[in-house]
Order: sequence, then structure tokens, then C-alpha cells
Amino acid sequence: LTSFEMLIKLFYLLLKYHDIELHNLITKFEIEPEAFATGWILTNFSRIVNFALIYELIDIIIHERDHMLILFMSVAILRIY
Repeated sequence: LTSFEMLIKLFYLLLKYHDIELHNLITKFEIEPEAFATGWILTNFSRIVNFALIYELIDIIIHERDHMLILFMSVAILRIY
């Protein structure tokens, strides 16, 4: 697995832990995590989140130098929207 594929798998596990209802729906329809999560993570949800917030999130990610932070932020954004 590439590092990005590993991030997608971890995102899916985080989603299962933090939003079991959404996880179960995705599983029920047999949607692969790569089909939906890749775009979400790469664009940092820029289609549904205010750009000012996106800039702040990116600044935090860069400042913290935590590669896992984007996954936790992605799950949090999903729970909000």
C-alpha cells in the first residue's frame, strides 16, 4: 500500500469509530473508501466549507506538522455537515 492508501484506510477506520451510522451506510452500499475519501482529503472539503476556514485548517496542519491531523479534521467536518 502507498502512504496515501494507508491514510484512506485509517480515515475509514476513524469514520467507523466516530460516525458508525455513516460508516454503516457506506458499507451497506459497498462503496470503497477510495471512491469518496480521496477527493475529500485532497481538497480538504473546499466545496462545502468556507474558504476562510480552509485556510485556517491548512495553516494549523502546516504549523502542527502532524500528518494524521487532516484525517481527524476530515472526520470532524463530516460530522458537522
